[in-house]
Amino acid sequence: MTKLLLTSIIFSSVAFAAVNLTSCKGCHGVNFEKAALGKSKIVKNMTKDEVSHALIGYKHGTYGGSMKQMMTNHVKMYTDKELSQSGIGGSVYHKKIVVSSINLTSCKGCHGANFEKAALGQSKVVANMTKDEVSQALIGYKNDTYGRSMKHMMTNHVKMYTDKELSSTGIGQ
Repeated sequence: MTKLLLTSIIFSSVAFAAVNLTSCKGCHGVNFEKAALGKSKIVKNMTKDEVSHALIGYKHGTYGGSMKQMMTNHVKMYTDKELSQSGIGGSVYHKKIVVSSINLTSCKGCHGANFEKAALGQSKVVANMTKDEVSQALIGYKNDTYGRSMKHMMTNHVKMYTDKELSSTGIGQ
C-alpha cells in the first residue's frame, strides 16, 4: 500500500511523488491545456511560482473565485511544501507524463488512511474487499455500471485512469 502512495511522475531528472497530478487532468486537461470548467487560468501557461501560489492559496482559502471550494477540497490533504513542489509551471512541466500507478492519497479523505471507513458512511469498507472486488468497483465507476448515491463522485475520481491501472491498485485482500 505504501508503495502505491509513492507514485512516480517522471520529468527529465525530476520526480514528483507527493501531489497527485493525474487527478487534475479531468478538469485541466492531460497537458494542463484547458481552462477548468471554462473558468480557470490555463495552468500550462502559468509560471511555477504562480502555480505554487495558487495551490497554497486554495488550501488556505486566500486564492480563487467561483471554483475556490472545489479546489480547496483537492489540495487540503497536501502540505504547503508538497504544493510548492508540484513541478507544474514554467519550463519544468513537460507534456509526457509517466504515471506508474494510481496515487491513492486523495482516496484517504473519505475512505480513511487504511481504507477502514465507509466513505461518507455510505460505501463498502474497502479494506474488507478483495482485490478483484475493488478492481470491479473502480472499473464499474469509470464505466457508470457500479455504485449508487456516490456513483457520480467516484466516476469523477477514476475516469482519467485506464482499466489496467484501475485493476492494479493493490488495494484489497
